[in-house]
Amino acid sequence: MASGRPDWYSSVAMHGKHNNNYITVAVDDLGNMLAKMTGLFAPDTLKTIAVDTDGIMKANLSAQDLPTLKVRPRYGTIGYKALSRDHPGIEEWTSEINIVGTGYILGGYLRHYAGVSHKTCYVEMIVDGVTYPTLTFAGLNDYVLDSYDKNPIYEIKFDNTNFEYLVGFPYAWTFESTFVVKVYEVVGDGGTRGGFFYSLFK
Repeated sequence: MASGRPDWYSSVAMHGKHNNNYITVAVDDLGNMLAKMTGLFAPDTLKTIAVDTDGIMKANLSAQDLPTLKVRPRYGTIGYKALSRDHPGIEEWTSEINIVGTGYILGGYLRHYAGVSHKTCYVEMIVDGVTYPTLTFAGLNDYVLDSYDKNPIYEIKFDNTNFEYLVGFPYAWTFESTFVVKVYEVVGDGGTRGGFFYSLFK
């Protein structure tokens, strides 16, 4: 409530109503209005809302009962790892990609090719020491796992005539310590190409 003439030239006094009484609104030495904010804590308890030394209100989102909290990845250092290997041994694991740190994958692919069918070879993904179950190139094709929303390792190309197989990896697969991709070679006469873009958090 204001009294006087609020015409930008006259002084005014602001009052707030407390029960049935009008009380002058407090200001500091510079004329800034002072306010005390409270929030309901438990059914019948009001607690003063805290601020820091600069007067900025504090909020603890993790303590709130929120159905959904949307966040975005932190900015980080962008990296790229390319891979190239020819003629691995028969029934041999090839560790093609090994990323160490905390971050997320921006996308990647692997191309496997040979002079004979390699459809029973497969790619394995290990995130923070946990192996993600996957299928052979033939299995990905049989189950039509041909997009990122169907399987974390998905088929891009399955050519069992020219013996070329290509798989992709989805965006934003996060890892806390390590991200490893391995290829299991069955025939021993193949080659692998590919690469991954990734971001390590600052």
